[in-house]
Amino acid sequence: MAALGDLFTVWYATPDGKAAEFHDDDARPLSVREAATEQIWPADREARLAALTDSFKAQAEPVQLVLAAIIAPDDRIVIVDGTHRACAAYRAQNEIRMLLFTLHGPTSATVLPDLAHYAAGG
Repeated sequence: MAALGDLFTVWYATPDGKAAEFHDDDARPLSVREAATEQIWPADREARLAALTDSFKAQAEPVQLVLAAIIAPDDRIVIVDGTHRACAAYRAQNEIRMLLFTLHGPTSATVLPDLAHYAAGG
C-alpha cells in the first residue's frame, strides 16, 4: 500500500527550490511529503492549503481522502485529483484513511503533459 507522503503530485520545484510549472525545463515533480512541507507556493495556493489543514486538524475523526491517480511510466503514483487535500492532510498529521483509485493503462505526455517528467525506468 502506498503511503500518502510517497505519492507524487502535479506540483513542481526548480533545482534551487522555487515553485515551477510542468512546462519548465528544469521542473522536478514533488511528492506529497515535499509539496506539503515546501514554503514556495503562491499566496492563493498556500491560503487554500492552510484552510484545509486547519479544517483537518479540527476533526476528531480520521481524515478521509478519496484520491484519483495514474501510474506513471516509471511506476510512480501521480495524484491527478486531490493534491490540495492530500498535502493538507499530510500537513495536519491526523490519522488518515485513504481510498486511492489508480489508472493503469497507456500513459502519454500527449494526453497528460505532466507525464513528460516521469521517464520509463526512472
